[in-house]
Amino acid sequence: MTEMKRETTAFTLKIIAIVTMLLDHVGAVIIEKGMHKGGIGIETVRQLDQIDFFLRAIGRISFPIFCYLLVEGFFYTSNRKKHAIRLGVFALLSEIPFDLAVNEKLLEFQVHNNVMFTLLLGFLGIWLLEYWKQKDLPALVLMCGNVAAVTGLYLLADWIRCDYGGAGILAILGIYVLHDKSPYAGYILAVVILAVLSNPLELVALFGLGALVFYRGRQGRKLKYVSYIVYPVHLLAFAGVRVLMGI
Repeated sequence: MTEMKRETTAFTLKIIAIVTMLLDHVGAVIIEKGMHKGGIGIETVRQLDQIDFFLRAIGRISFPIFCYLLVEGFFYTSNRKKHAIRLGVFALLSEIPFDLAVNEKLLEFQVHNNVMFTLLLGFLGIWLLEYWKQKDLPALVLMCGNVAAVTGLYLLADWIRCDYGGAGILAILGIYVLHDKSPYAGYILAVVILAVLSNPLELVALFGLGALVFYRGRQGRKLKYVSYIVYPVHLLAFAGVRVLMGI
């Protein structure tokens, strides 16, 4: 009975990922842009900078958990093709809200593109590696194919400038590779990859292990589309807030 009370479900993990993402984006979209607004005193800027650092640090927990859930979803989904299409559709739908909120333009592909593209490429990478693993291929051929696929996805992610870039792809694939060996090793590897290749602050995401410790693979309440919809909707809302505040 005690074990059941302490159990963390996929629903709980999604809520944690969504909340930490929202806090992260409050810092990135509202506070950081607000600090550049004229007429703000030095002391106020310092205080905002401290708040921003705190929010962005907490926000580091979000992406690794989404990566973990992506890998879990790959193995639990009944239709991988539909899952990939859903990721692609929401990646496209999210780009304008992302650009308005982050890049301050209606549409911008050259600077920075939304994280849904990263998740889509990661999902396709998992699918490809899993497909080859099921085939009776010589070990050398399989290894060369996997290296070529991972390298290609890494370069593609950097080329299209999706959030976290190639580091995000490696984080997802790291979780996938260790999925059957340890429920925590893959997550830790993903965080380390992000910290080394992206930003040392990503190590804060190790606190996410506190939720994963009690995860037993149960779905819990379903958020099939809500977690997808929240992403573009909150970005659009934050862009609106930024415009209203004149920042």
